[in-house]
Amino acid sequence: MALRWGTPFNELQIHHEVGTSLVQLQEEILSMADTIGHLKQETWKMKKRVVMVEVAAWKAEIEKERRESEKMDIQFQFRTQATAVAKMAKQDDKEA
Repeated sequence: MALRWGTPFNELQIHHEVGTSLVQLQEEILSMADTIGHLKQETWKMKKRVVMVEVAAWKAEIEKERRESEKMDIQFQFRTQATAVAKMAKQDDKEA
């Protein structure tokens, strides 16, 4: 940096320091913008994972209810058949 006529040396040093500070601030701002972009992307990925987990839990609950329903159907069928067998056994006892 060249000295201009009538400009004190200290003033040029101050201008240089201010310029350096501005460049550093701009670099920090760009770095923060990159970090914010990265965090937004991570947030999106986490939201996606949360939705996937919620869907998996919902499907598991549906499957559980389906199995419980099947279990109740089997129990009902068993009771119906057991009742029929018991009636048949009762008739055999009466006939014998």
